[in-house]
Amino acid sequence: MKNKREAQLEKILVQMIQPLKKIPFELVIPSLFEVSVKKFDLKNSDNKKTLDKMAKAMSCVCKNIQKKLLKELVLGNDIEEYVIKALKAEKLNASTPKTKQGKITGIQILR
Repeated sequence: MKNKREAQLEKILVQMIQPLKKIPFELVIPSLFEVSVKKFDLKNSDNKKTLDKMAKAMSCVCKNIQKKLLKELVLGNDIEEYVIKALKAEKLNASTPKTKQGKITGIQILR
């Protein structure tokens, strides 16, 4: 059960995030990470191959995580290690991206 302070903070965070919901992904990502966002077209054979590799890698991640007790994992940062390893096994150039300020944020796949 949340205390009063936690409830207030949650309400404030929800209000802060609201305006971001209408900003297109392809505008947000470049401004945060100084990278471009390219259209993913399944009719493009390279895009289809990349998607197939990503699906295979995520299947591997799920199998590896099942080997661990889920209660041992903090399903955010801890899972990144498994995801990056699986993507690299599929010959995808994956790494943990950084913001313009150098803060590590999550996984990115480079082509």
